[in-house]
Amino acid sequence: MNYKMKILLTFLDILSAISAVIAAIFWYRSTKVKTGGTFIVYVSPAQALGGPVGVGHSPQLEELAAALTKQSKLSAIAAFFAAIAALAQSIAVIIRILTAQS
Repeated sequence: MNYKMKILLTFLDILSAISAVIAAIFWYRSTKVKTGGTFIVYVSPAQALGGPVGVGHSPQLEELAAALTKQSKLSAIAAFFAAIAALAQSIAVIIRILTAQS
């Protein structure tokens, strides 16, 4: 194996390791987003007396929606870096297999 191939493999290994660490950090941050446990929903008197159902107001549910949106964004970033790590390692493995057979 020539030195250019070794440099490429080293680059792919480092890229994979760094990407995996970044993914882990973003997934960890995602777990730290507070989502709450109880949700008070305010309804109008018409709804309570059999009026239209499905409309209400809840600051806690709005906070939950914001928290879930933040978790989703953090998880999307983590998945992107996990994909980079997997792709880099897949390419490195294929190169190692192909060069070992030569």
